[in-house]
Amino acid sequence: MSELDTIHLALAALAGAIALNLKLSFRLLGLLKQHGLDGARADALPLGAPVPAVRGRPLVGKGAWREAPPAGRPTVLLFLSSRCAKCRAKLAEIAALAPLAARAGVELRLVSSEPGWRLRRWLAGSGLDDITLRVGAKPYRRLNPLLASPAYLFVDEHGALQAGGLVGDDDWLSFAAQMRELDADAAA
Repeated sequence: MSELDTIHLALAALAGAIALNLKLSFRLLGLLKQHGLDGARADALPLGAPVPAVRGRPLVGKGAWREAPPAGRPTVLLFLSSRCAKCRAKLAEIAALAPLAARAGVELRLVSSEPGWRLRRWLAGSGLDDITLRVGAKPYRRLNPLLASPAYLFVDEHGALQAGGLVGDDDWLSFAAQMRELDADAAA
């Protein structure tokens, strides 16, 4: 085989790889469009829109089904994943904010579709297992269509979305500062 034949063979293989890459890319784009994830942001809810209530079971105990967000209470819905290193790093911060939020009348609810055994093992010792609600995959996706984590939704007492983003962004930091400030004022 001559050097020219080798070059032609390499070019043919390269053209085949490019064609396969394009085919797979267009297939992925089609799947994203099919699931409504082809826009700039796939947020299902604009600010001010009602957040759909989903039903789930508490992680601990044999409690009755609960709704998230609960009707009539301002709520922070949290989306964490046991497989997310950033989520693990946020557990202590969230655990410290949970009692402050409760004293301020804000419901903090960690919502997950992960298996209970995995969540119990992951949350062991954090104190967050008692605010965790397990929901099915479809209800979880209604609340968190991007499957983002560590993420949150701030829901007002009327069930409307007030803010959403990643734990640690400006809105989250403002919320955390307000909770600490209210706690300091109550202690004074």
